Amino acid sequence: MTLSDMIRTRFSVNTFDRTRQVPPDDIIALLDTAVWAPNHRNTEPWRFILLTDEARALYIETRRRMAVESSPAQDEHSQNLAGDGMVKKLGGVPSFLIIAMRNSPKPDVREEDYAATSALIQNFLLLAHEAGLGAVWKTWKDDPRLRALARLENDETVVGVLHVGYPAEDAPARSRVAARERFTHITGQ
Repeated sequence: MTLSDMIRTRFSVNTFDRTRQVPPDDIIALLDTAVWAPNHRNTEPWRFILLTDEARALYIETRRRMAVESSPAQDEHSQNLAGDGMVKKLGGVPSFLIIAMRNSPKPDVREEDYAATSALIQNFLLLAHEAGLGAVWKTWKDDPRLRALARLENDETVVGVLHVGYPAEDAPARSRVAARERFTHITGQ
């Protein structure tokens, strides 16, 4: 498969085969290639935290509690339903790969590092697709309980949480707006 094909056929996987776990060494092998992302100043600001087994269960339970606490519902039953929904949403995820980065005190370097870490995540997603794995990039919910679970340092920001496993779904039909429709070419003043 060409790189162009890989980019066009990769998709966010939200349903995983619950009977198979991706070995940590396989994830490390993908990361060893993903770290070759463009990185201005070569700061390599990233760090990787893989949650499986008991840590995975604790992550899901913490997210359940967070969903209950943040539910706009006033009654306990509805709040618990929000928590149950979170467990249902995350319960089928075999492993959570947290991608964190060190925060530079310099704003321009911090912005460059965030972009570089995002490029690393894209590399990982493409490599996972090539390896027959499924993954989806999710937003981190910055909560002290989750930060403690992931053993994050005070100067670290999470750029994404990747749900990683063997896919249990086929690629959905997708489309994108053609680049030409959003393209501006400026040749002078």
